[in-house]
Amino acid sequence: MSPNEVNRDFVIDIIDRTNIDRKKVNLQPLKENSALNYAAYLRAKDILDNPKLFHLKIIIKLFKLESQ
Repeated sequence: MSPNEVNRDFVIDIIDRTNIDRKKVNLQPLKENSALNYAAYLRAKDILDNPKLFHLKIIIKLFKLESQ
């Protein structure tokens, strides 16, 4: 999967939700960054593929990031 194939709507939703909380504590909003989006995707995939990280796998599944 390339950085362009990461679900952009999902990424924008996470950034928007994060910015709501950042605004509450007077922090600058986050901006989309395709390289960081892809790095986050790879980390989530790594967590899903690694049985030792089961506790994080549950969180990712809740956010529906599990790869098909």
